[in-house]
Amino acid sequence: MVLLILLSRSQVRPRSLEPLATWILPAVFYAVLMFLPFIDRNPARNPVRRPTAILLGVLFLVGVFGLMTVSLQEIYSVPTTNPSVVRGQERYAKLQCNGCHRIHGSGGAVGPDLSYVGRGRDRAWLIRHFKNPQAVSPGSIMPAFSLTASELDDLTNYMLSLK
Repeated sequence: MVLLILLSRSQVRPRSLEPLATWILPAVFYAVLMFLPFIDRNPARNPVRRPTAILLGVLFLVGVFGLMTVSLQEIYSVPTTNPSVVRGQERYAKLQCNGCHRIHGSGGAVGPDLSYVGRGRDRAWLIRHFKNPQAVSPGSIMPAFSLTASELDDLTNYMLSLK
């Protein structure tokens, strides 16, 4: 149980737990099941009077549900890509923004690095900047692009995803 709590709090990837869940736990379970008559020789049929069998069953269930919890946490932590972000990334490429701007080491160095622009700017600032860069950042050499509202929204969502 302590092992499962540590695994759920650690950075262990569930992919590394696959051999444990698919080979080791089932093998241990069937071995214990096979040797249970020799381990627990209590002739009583009442479950309360068979603590060894009950303890082994509870430990097995804790292990199964613990691994299931780790698996579910990983499933729900998988990032989903918003279609608007994908369209914004395509718009970024179509407008050739990478000629001046760099994202995670790729692109030009004329304009500011946009790798983490989503941390420092909000939606309203980005939209105003895309509409009229010189009004928001005086002295900016970025040209103003005539974008539709949906294109602005997509490009803004892409920039906000860069964190």
